[in-house]
Amino acid sequence: PAVGQSFAALEREAAEGLPDAELGRRADVRYRGQSFELTVDGEDAGGLRAAFEDAHEARYGWRADDPVEVVAVRVVAVVRGEPATSRPEADGTDVDEPVAGSRSLRLADGRHEAPVLRRRRLRPGTTLDGPLLVELPESTLLVAPGWTGTVDESGTAVLERR
Repeated sequence: PAVGQSFAALEREAAEGLPDAELGRRADVRYRGQSFELTVDGEDAGGLRAAFEDAHEARYGWRADDPVEVVAVRVVAVVRGEPATSRPEADGTDVDEPVAGSRSLRLADGRHEAPVLRRRRLRPGTTLDGPLLVELPESTLLVAPGWTGTVDESGTAVLERR
């Protein structure tokens, strides 16, 4: 079927499952005879060709008058929600106390007694001097001896060797 018909069928299916979604059209396009494609946005065959030629020239430094092939089409459905935050809100307990205790660590250079910090309690600008542990929702961060860092504005621990 034509590219437009393929997009329309996918859009109907997406609208049934996600009626409030914003829909976008994408396709994998290549010059006939090539064994690799570039994924581009476009509303129709002409728009896809133009977007492909621009993307191909940007990536490989050339474009051709050769025929192009649309290898796959897809519809992207986006439902807007509340913005995600990278820092979970404190649950109201121990709000001012980031230290959750300490733990004995056995590392390559020997044993260490290290503080354990609650990630959700660390504020931007907090200094992290190893050795220490930071409790994360899905894992634990080890700041090893000889490493230091700070918590940035997005809540990310940025570490570097001293």
